Amino acid sequence: MGVVHGTYPNHHRYNGDLKSWKWCLGNGIMIGPFPGWGEDYKVWFIEIKINGNRNVDPARYTYENVMYKVYQYCDYYYNKYNNDK
Repeated sequence: MGVVHGTYPNHHRYNGDLKSWKWCLGNGIMIGPFPGWGEDYKVWFIEIKINGNRNVDPARYTYENVMYKVYQYCDYYYNKYNNDK
């Protein structure tokens, strides 16, 4: 049996590798996947909330690759806005 629709994708980063993800959370940048519906039932999308403003990446991702893109977004915002480097 395959993955049940809406089951949160597995993380592939752990501990120290979550630095950018944790930094984003601590700085009001929420990035996460959500499952599609209707015609997009088997795909995932990524929502990015910054200071209450919500954007959705229009690209479609698979269950297997959506978390890679989530972490790429985290790395992007961390590298762009983190002044503690």
